[in-house]
Amino acid sequence: MRGLCAVMLAAVAFVPLFVMPQLSRDYVGENFTPKQGDYTGVLELWHVEGFEGGTVSRAAWLQARAVEFEREHPQLFVLVKEKTLSELSAHILKGEVPDIISFSAGIGADFIGYAREISVGADVRGDLLRAGVVGGRQLAVPYMLGGYAIIGNAERLSKADVKAEEKLSSRLFTANYKYRSGKNEREMYSVSVGTGGFCLPLMPFYDNIAVDGYARLVSPDFFEAYNEFMSFSRSTMLLGTQRDLARILARRSQNTCPELRVEYVDGFSDLVQFAAVTSRKNAVPAELFAEYLCGGAQRTVVNCGMFAVDGLKHYAEPLQADMERALNRPLITLNAFTAPSELLKLRAAVYAALNGSEADRRSVGSYFE
Repeated sequence: MRGLCAVMLAAVAFVPLFVMPQLSRDYVGENFTPKQGDYTGVLELWHVEGFEGGTVSRAAWLQARAVEFEREHPQLFVLVKEKTLSELSAHILKGEVPDIISFSAGIGADFIGYAREISVGADVRGDLLRAGVVGGRQLAVPYMLGGYAIIGNAERLSKADVKAEEKLSSRLFTANYKYRSGKNEREMYSVSVGTGGFCLPLMPFYDNIAVDGYARLVSPDFFEAYNEFMSFSRSTMLLGTQRDLARILARRSQNTCPELRVEYVDGFSDLVQFAAVTSRKNAVPAELFAEYLCGGAQRTVVNCGMFAVDGLKHYAEPLQADMERALNRPLITLNAFTAPSELLKLRAAVYAALNGSEADRRSVGSYFE
């Protein structure tokens, strides 16, 4: 099927690489009420981060939700442990799994064989819920997401002759310019962008040409890209994330933020955090906690500077409310269980498309049709 790319991650499991938006009755999943019971014992949740978060750590947010959950289930405790991807892989190789795993695309391929089919997500948008489906089975549920934003320095935009009426996205790779620093002539990059983990921030801009050496300054992580833009003044714009909005708000509170223009990337986000139940002996209470994360706990996602998956309005602060509005539109996203090798291939195809490859442009573009 055009627009979908499949990779085999297990003997009988084909995983679609991308999930297309679909605005219909399934924008909100079917109603589901988990069974209540007098559950006892300890649920172990491993949290693995594949992209930068918001204002506080997602692990801390999960710990706070565990406390809330425990108040409703006094004999049931949730133990949250942070794991790196390498630590998770080592555990999986030894056949060791917790009751729940919190993860993002590029990580789920490691443990897909342990993921149980779950029946949660009544409050989750259909376009995001489908990102956890493999072979018609719901193996993971999204519980928070982030997004991308183009942030431009107003003074540098003016020097690059970017007009106020022009969209920043239309000049993303053409806002570089020459300037003098002392006796030396230097070149301002057009945009700084980070490529942390398996993230694909340049994916939505595949249909551009960026062969100029100063069109983009690619950094190995998002924080370095932020510093290249904000601290070292090496680019006109930054292609950043929700974390950069938090950094901007912090600077504004200290009156140290330059004048900026912000434009939000809608229609695409691969910054989605999922929960999968991998328990064999505690599957029912584990599913109950997963349901709480993507249901009742959605009102608290703002506490960590991330965004809810229910499609509702939660933010009042203008910068974050605008990003929330963009993210609440239909999204193309990554399947939770996409293999790392497939994501790296796709990243290479995006770069090739930006460098002028027609074949790669058609290939990447098929995901947006």
